[in-house]
Amino acid sequence: DALPGCPVIDTSAAAFQMAATGRPSSLAPLMDLSEKDPGLCAQLLIATNAMRHREDTVNTEPIVSPRACVSLLGEIRLASIASGLVQADEHRMAVGSCTWTKFWMFQVGVARMARYTCHYLEFKSLEPRAYTAGLLHDLGRLILLHLYPVGFQAVLEYALQRHVPLLAAEELYFGCTTRDFGAHFVTKRGLSPGFASAIRWIDDPAQAGEDKVLVASVALARDLCAKNHVGWTGDTVGNETHSIVDTHAWEVFSERLFPSFDLKKFEAEAHAECRALKEELRGILGDDND
Repeated sequence: DALPGCPVIDTSAAAFQMAATGRPSSLAPLMDLSEKDPGLCAQLLIATNAMRHREDTVNTEPIVSPRACVSLLGEIRLASIASGLVQADEHRMAVGSCTWTKFWMFQVGVARMARYTCHYLEFKSLEPRAYTAGLLHDLGRLILLHLYPVGFQAVLEYALQRHVPLLAAEELYFGCTTRDFGAHFVTKRGLSPGFASAIRWIDDPAQAGEDKVLVASVALARDLCAKNHVGWTGDTVGNETHSIVDTHAWEVFSERLFPSFDLKKFEAEAHAECRALKEELRGILGDDND
């Protein structure tokens, strides 16, 4: 609750600060940065929604798009935000197979595949929210990394050594999980309630009430990215491979599709899209991260 803002990895913060000079020739680079970084995305959403509450007491529906945030905030406010970003050390995330790069790949991968899922299944009005919910779904780990950098390392090392789920190790160490951190943080900061639901109920979307389709899109995207090894999933124990139809996410979707829906075609195309996305992200990074 005392955090002045959402933690942003130091290298991402530096890139944003270099672009947010207050006199940019174009806002496009800032839009690209905010759309592809969970910490930056969250911080701009917080700033934009707070600004709108101060300036517009009638239209208070939360903004859900980081690109829209950049347009609404403008050059001067963006420069001010950039100078005051709360930062987390990228190197503190290098534990076992986890690195910031692999963590980043997974968050962006889930965001893109959540949007793809909504588009394919014709929940097109949910596409912008699904993308942002996917990008923010593991935000609690960035909060932990800033507040207790050694704690992040200790919990992950414990989970790897004892072969227990990372969430179980977090519960043991902190009495709660990073999902609790993330859901509490975005709720307190006035972000869209669907984002808190996506963080809290990703393992059981049916519990998410009116947000269950949104949460199911993120949950299915997470499953697809994990199966196709898009970055670091946060899983410290092996998960049994299963078909899309056996996931909790599909229980939500199956009630909303026509009987003629071709599940096998969707599953094949979704996996192909995810593999192509993996190669695209690896190309952006210019390395051989798996």
